[in-house]
Amino acid sequence: MIKRLAVIVLSLIILVIPINAYDDVSEYITEEMEDALPEDILVEDGISYNALWNELIRCVTRILPVILHNMTSILSVVIIASIFNTLGFSVVSAGIQSCLAYLSCGCIAMAVYSVLSSVWEEMVILLSRINTFMTTLTPVTTLLYSMGGNITTAAVNNTAMSIILTAFETLCYHGIRPMLQICFGFSIVSVFSGSIDLKPVAAFVRKTYTTVLVFAMTSMICILSLQNMLTRPKDSLSIRTIKFAAANSIPIVGGALGEAMATVGVGISAIRGSFGVLAILALAVMMLPSVISMWLNKISFSLMSAVCSVFGLTREESLISGAAELMNFALAITISSAMMFIISISVFATAQGVVGG
Repeated sequence: MIKRLAVIVLSLIILVIPINAYDDVSEYITEEMEDALPEDILVEDGISYNALWNELIRCVTRILPVILHNMTSILSVVIIASIFNTLGFSVVSAGIQSCLAYLSCGCIAMAVYSVLSSVWEEMVILLSRINTFMTTLTPVTTLLYSMGGNITTAAVNNTAMSIILTAFETLCYHGIRPMLQICFGFSIVSVFSGSIDLKPVAAFVRKTYTTVLVFAMTSMICILSLQNMLTRPKDSLSIRTIKFAAANSIPIVGGALGEAMATVGVGISAIRGSFGVLAILALAVMMLPSVISMWLNKISFSLMSAVCSVFGLTREESLISGAAELMNFALAITISSAMMFIISISVFATAQGVVGG
């Protein structure tokens, strides 16, 4: 009897101890997320999508002058190349014709590479920011997993995300730019040689890189999803065992723990969902300038390629169209890399907490 009274008194003392926890998702936002998201994105009702629309407009207005400058620079070189081409037809000497043709191709190659180099540098910076963003995001997701009772899932997710980030850094951050430079070098050799066509080799390199990258991304996402499916029953069994032991060892109060844990679980699930949405939006806003820049540059390259066809510049048209293909490939790789992390964040946000389950 005395033991039961002591347990009841201790339980009541524990219940009156103040416990503080963050009930606002903004408390879990990392510095990288805060830098990427617009300042007024969080409102009382949830997320302000007008802020995202305003951010899109600001990105377009900031990037459009740069795109127009690049397009006019290439257009001016194309006009000069068309003049050289016309002069070549009026010259009798075949050597001078070849010299003028090489000169025009060289000028266009330098102008195109200047644009590609700036876009590739911007893409490398973006991939570095994504890697840093996910590195700082992993401890927060691990914490929220643990708060929901998914202890095993938190440990597995931390390990899997470390592997994913290592593979991402190797394949995308360090590997994408050299591969694009090699493919552009093949295009230049094909244009200047005339008799050697290395476009199939460049296409083979791109397809091989794409195959390896897609296989790696798919494998890592599948492993992450399967691990979450396997670890959740273990976490659920552990929590149910604790609840059962508490309900039987703590009289009166133990029966009320189930409802309290259910309330805590719902709150943590709400925080997870809000945090996951904000993380995906931050990743999208972070990608927005680079994606818009690559897409508009691809359109400008396609337009300049059409202009070269109108002027009868076959070699120059082949070079610029090859640059447009590389831009399209870089755009696809960047979006695919971001989608891999968006899927992993979605798996976290939609995972059911075992506390109160």
